[in-house]
Formats: sequence, structure tokens, C-alpha cells
Amino acid sequence: MNHLLKCTNVILWGKTPPLVQRVHLFCTPDDGGIDLIHVLSRSSAFIIKHVSTIINLYHVSDDDERPPPRWFALARYWLGLQLKSFVKGSTRPGGPHAETLQGFHDHAYKLFKDFLRIPTARPSTSISNLYRLLISRIKQPRVVPLAATPQCWINIQHSIVSPAARDLAWRLTHDILPNAAKLIKFKAIASPACVFCALDETVEHLFITCVFARDMWTRFAQLCSYVFTQQVNLLTSAEIILNLCPLQQCSDIVKTLFMLLFTELKHLLWTHRCKVRFEKLAHSNVAVWRTFICRIINRCKADFFRFPREYFKLYWCLNNTICAVVDDELVINLQYM
Repeated sequence: MNHLLKCTNVILWGKTPPLVQRVHLFCTPDDGGIDLIHVLSRSSAFIIKHVSTIINLYHVSDDDERPPPRWFALARYWLGLQLKSFVKGSTRPGGPHAETLQGFHDHAYKLFKDFLRIPTARPSTSISNLYRLLISRIKQPRVVPLAATPQCWINIQHSIVSPAARDLAWRLTHDILPNAAKLIKFKAIASPACVFCALDETVEHLFITCVFARDMWTRFAQLCSYVFTQQVNLLTSAEIILNLCPLQQCSDIVKTLFMLLFTELKHLLWTHRCKVRFEKLAHSNVAVWRTFICRIINRCKADFFRFPREYFKLYWCLNNTICAVVDDELVINLQYM
């Protein structure tokens, strides 16, 4: 089991130490996790379901059209004597029973008894529900970071959001991006200064307060006002970090399209910062914004061939500000603002 955990850490984090506590990775994506399987709880769910099936089979007669499977006789031999207290009104003959439990069956019986102590325990439910109930007992009942809400994770889970942008938004909300303020502590870089200005590069500075970031978010607010035909103000720090939509009383379609544009810009800010810092790329606000518009147009063209036509029109042809479909041909309306 320890070897399996080490392999999982290598896949998730490479050579770096785990950046997010494992108990939070067991959460569903809507709770800020990645739905990582807890092997012990998963195997326990199978075992509990197995014991529950044995109890249910006690009420099946040999004369029924579908008699118990052959393995039931062996299971009854090992567990029957202990499980009689859970069988109510059984008319099934007792048969031979083992006096002591050994190995797997001893472990299964203890797991089943411990599970029944849970107030909401229902052994007859599905294995997935059993697993969720078991996993809820080992993970902390809160979302990390504390300021985050379930909505901030739900907003980035739509399939139209690119995996790279979703991963960046997830890491940003968890505050595990390797910015200069963190790298300087490990002596991985010589200076914590921002590559766009002389101030220290923290997450808040890079994505919110930096002159480069402010210019990008100002342009983004103007773009959103044009695309959604309503006034969109400059995003707040909470909205940027926690993936919140500032549009009031908007439909799910509008929110999804906003999150697509929003997450793509955050991903571009980070990748451009990395290229400037480590590859010495020349920096230009206008060039970065043109790159962002190119990304949106290329993504629009790719989805035009990837999605069913009605599904594409539902999201991308909203108000016909980004694009339109004329005679089954794609017409791009978005300009370099």
C-alpha cells in the first residue's frame, strides 16, 4: 500500500513534495479535489457489499427460480454463525459453520460491524454510495482554501473549459502555483522580483495588481461588455482567484462562455510570465492580447468542427458577437480590440 501511495505521488507531483493534502484530493472535483481513489475505502466498500449480499441470500430458498449462487454455501460456512444475528425471520437451514473466523472473513466481519455503527449506514446500497460514505469519514469536512466555495470549483468543471486552463485555475485557487515569492524560499531563483515590474511576485501581484495584469483585465472587461452586451466591471481579486462570475442574473450558457474566456486569459497570463522569466521572451501587452484573441478564435474554429452544430451555436453564437454560422459556414466577428 505504501508503494502504491508513492507511485501516486510521483504521477501527481513528480519529484516535488505533495502540494495539496491527500485527504482533499479524495474529494470530488465539485469540492476542489480530483476524485482520487482511496484504495482501502474502496476495497472496504466491496467487502461490505459482499457481506450484505450474503445476508440477503439467507432469505432465498433453494426452491426459488433463481437459487443462491454456489459460493454462498462457502460464505455461509465461514460467516453464517456470526451473521445469524443480522438475519431476521430466516427459514434457511443452518448447515455446518466454522467455529472461528480466519483471514479475509474475520476482516470482513469486523468491517461490516464497524460500518453499521455509522448513523446513516445502509449496507444494501450501491458500492459507489458505500465508498462515498466511507471516504467522508476520513476527509476533512471543509473545502481548501477556506475562502473557496463549492461554486468556485463547479464553475471550471464544464467540458468546454480546456484541461490546461482548468488545471491552472485549480492550482491558483489552491494557491500552489510556483510563483517567485515561493521559489525564492527554496533558492530556485535569484530574485523574487516580478518580470513585468520591480515589485515582489506573489500570486495576488501577478494576477491582480501588476500593471501588466491590470491592463489585461481592463481589456478583458471591455471584451466581455462587447460579447455579452452588458456592462462588465473590472474583476475583483476574489473573482479572479476563486473563479467567480461577476455577471448578474445570467443564464448557465452565459456563465459557461464567460468561464471559458476567463480561464483562458488566466492560463495565458501564467504561460507568458513563464516564457518571459525562463525563456527571456520579449514582452508586449498588445502582443499578449492579440495572442489571447487568436486563442479564442482558434478554439472557436476547432469547436465548430468538434461539436454538434446546435451545441456550437448555443455557446459560441451568443449574440453573434464572437462568431456566426451562415449557410453552415463559420463567420468570425471578433476583432482585435
